[in-house]
Parts: sequence; C-alpha cells; structure tokens
Amino acid sequence: MGHTRLESLVERLHSQTFDQLPPEAIAKAKLCVLDTLGVALAGATTTTGKAAMAFALGQRSGEESTIYACNTKSSCIPAAYANGTMAFCYNFTDTTLSCIVHCGPVVVPTALTVAEKMGNTGKEALLAAVMGYEMMTRVGNTINSGVARMSHHKRGFHGTGTTGVFGATMTAGKLMGMPADQLTSALGVAGSYAAGLLESSNVPDADVWKTHAGIASQNGISAALLVQHGLKGPASVLEGKRAFFSAYAGGEVDLAKLNEEGRDRYLIMDSAFKLHNCAHVWANPLDSLRRILRSTPIEPQEVAAIEISIPTMYTYVMDAARGSNYPRNYGEAESNPPFLMAAMMLHGQVSVRQFSQTVLQDPKVRELAGKVSVVVDPSLDKIFQETDKSPAEVRIKFKGSRPAIVERADYPRGCPQNPADPAEIESKFLDLATAVLPAARAREIVKAVEELDRASSVKPLLGLLVP
Repeated sequence: MGHTRLESLVERLHSQTFDQLPPEAIAKAKLCVLDTLGVALAGATTTTGKAAMAFALGQRSGEESTIYACNTKSSCIPAAYANGTMAFCYNFTDTTLSCIVHCGPVVVPTALTVAEKMGNTGKEALLAAVMGYEMMTRVGNTINSGVARMSHHKRGFHGTGTTGVFGATMTAGKLMGMPADQLTSALGVAGSYAAGLLESSNVPDADVWKTHAGIASQNGISAALLVQHGLKGPASVLEGKRAFFSAYAGGEVDLAKLNEEGRDRYLIMDSAFKLHNCAHVWANPLDSLRRILRSTPIEPQEVAAIEISIPTMYTYVMDAARGSNYPRNYGEAESNPPFLMAAMMLHGQVSVRQFSQTVLQDPKVRELAGKVSVVVDPSLDKIFQETDKSPAEVRIKFKGSRPAIVERADYPRGCPQNPADPAEIESKFLDLATAVLPAARAREIVKAVEELDRASSVKPLLGLLVP
C-alpha cells in the first residue's frame, strides 16, 4: 500500500480493468461520451469554440488527434484543449451535483484524444474515462462536499478546472500504460497545473471560464507526458502542508471522501445530465415549470408573477442578482432566471436555439421575463447543506381569482435520483449535433458510441465528427 492517500487511491484505480466495470457503468460512460460530443459539436459554432480551434491549428506540429467539427487534425495536446473548450462552450454539460464539477468536457475529450494518439481500443478509452471521472469526483467531493460543502467555490475557484486536471491526468495515464508510481508522480505534477477562477462566470462579457475544461485536459496530458520524460511530482500533492487541499481549500476538506470505500458503484454514476442549457442551479425551477405546463394549460397573458425560491448557497455557484437586468446575449441569458423561465413557458424547452437573438429580442419573452423574480429562502439552506438535494420552488400567481400554482423539486431531471431516459440524451445529442453535421451522420455517431466497447479503435468514431 502507498504511504499517502493519493498513492492508495492510484493503486486502486490503476489496477481496475474493463471486465470489472458493471454494465450500468459502461452504459453511463457511453451516454457521457455521447452527451459531451453533442455539446462540443454545437460549441464548435461559437466564438469561443472557433477561437480554441484556431489556436489548436496554430499550435499544430503533427496530425495526431482529431479536432471536433474540423477537417484538419492537430497535435494531441492542442487538440485536447480545443475539444475540451468546445465541450464547455455551452452550460449544457453533465454535472456531479455533490461537488459541482463538470467531468464530461474534461475527461471525455482527454480519453478520445489520447486514445486516438496511442491507438487504444474503445474498451480502453471507456475504462480510462470511468477512472477519470472517479479521480476528478473524489478530489471534488473532498474539497466541496460533505463537511466541506461549497468551501472551494466560496474561495472563488472553478472546480471543473481545478479538479479536472487530476481527472485528465488519470485518464491519460491509464491510456499511456503508465505504472502506478509514474501515474502518482504525474498527478503530483498536475497539482501545480490546477487552475480556474469563478470570476469570469460572473462577468457576462468574459468567457474564459469556457476554456477551463480544455485547460484541464491539456494540462493533464502534459503532466503525464512530462513524467514519462523524467519530471517528478510529489505524492503529497493533495495532503501536504503546502499542497492542493491546504492551498485551494484552506484545509477545509472532507478527507474521508477521497478514499471512501464500500461503494457498490463507480462515481461516474453520480454525474447528472443537463436537459436545460443553463447552470444546474436553475434546472429545478425549469423542471418544475415544465411539469406545470404539461399538466395545466396556462396562457402567458394570465400570469401576474412567477416567483422562484432558492437556497442562499445557490448564489455561490451563480449570481442570482444578475437576473435583475434583461440579458443581451448568451453569456448573460444562460444565468438569467427571468429569461430562462420565460423561454421555457413560451418555447417548452431551453436548449441552444432559445438563445438566438430572435428569441432574446422577442417582446413576448421580455414581457414575461419581467414577471419573474428570484427569492432567496434561508429555510432551504439546511436542506442544501446537509443533504444531496438541490431544493427550489416555483410559484405562479395569476391575474384575477385563479389560485396560485406551486411546484417544488429537490432533484433536477437527469440526476441519479431523477434519471433521464437514454432516449432523452440521444435526442439532446441529435438536436445539438445537427448544428454542424447532417442528421444521418449524427445518427451514425449515436450507433458508433453505442458500439464503442466493441471497437478496436476510437478512430472510426472520431472520423464521424468532422465535416
């Protein structure tokens, strides 16, 4: 056994084989791949996605790895940066709600990019992805869940970037066939590459937060490659006196989460899929509104007010106060509860197309958004702090004598406690992928992902992602 908690954890994850994965973990990994690829393909059309793609092509020194939605390959590391960034351009990625990290846009691009370079099989790529989710989530849970609930976020760190580098390193190291001691050393290097601040997510005109997944992916691969070339990192990178847990969480951590045993499932199973293109904190209000609309006919002109009650802690994840101004663009709209609720009521969904200028400038959307308010309810704080629930309440008040409708939700649709059907994830993928690819090609990708564990290479799947 290792001398540090990290060494013990690496030994466990390093020894895992594909045959040890239960069917449900394999199925979940495939859905995570499909979901991430859909968001990335749509992200390729955005300004940030195009910038990341141009950067990767400018850094090209070979043609090792595919850049999604691009007909020119690049070197592995810049390709991983571009793919990870594109997969995070929309706030539509999977989320582990216990610690508020997004594993998909970090781990999936790392797994596919490195597997293409190294010639790994589909099974090996899926196994590496599951182990990447495991590492990233365990670090995230240690600094941002349990007794450390939201402590990392409160300090201003973006957990997807800071914990993501550990998940990416684990993924890359598995695919590169690194021995356990080298992999531990690579994770020690990765700790010095951990980065990501929440400030940019609270400034609508700043979009550097979208690159945090790409940065984590490229840095994780770099850490693994550097160790293969002789660089060494400390095994005490997480627990040491001047290490990650003390520097990034002030020592306010739940160490039991790092080496938690006795679980009957892998932590990839805790990842929640998003069915709405927005911060997960607004998923419950949108779910509640959609349930109301499906069961009760409501005309927008009948509505006097829509109130959303949330825990105080939500404001640490996304600034609810930004809802006071009507959004001008996607950066403002995806975190603007009044706009989101109005779009849901008028369009029946909140996907990528709901953020077009046509919708943003629709006077009906603007009028209805003016009736939406966000109320911080301290009584919900204890539930959020001490359980895995993400409580929120929606109250629709009507003009005249019609009684108000109240709907409460604790778990957003798509999370393990309220799972989405695989068909819903497939439908989401097809909706996003067809932004850049023909529908027939998108359906081929669905099939290729479903058969990934039987593929001798990831290259045929990646070949379907280019125009």
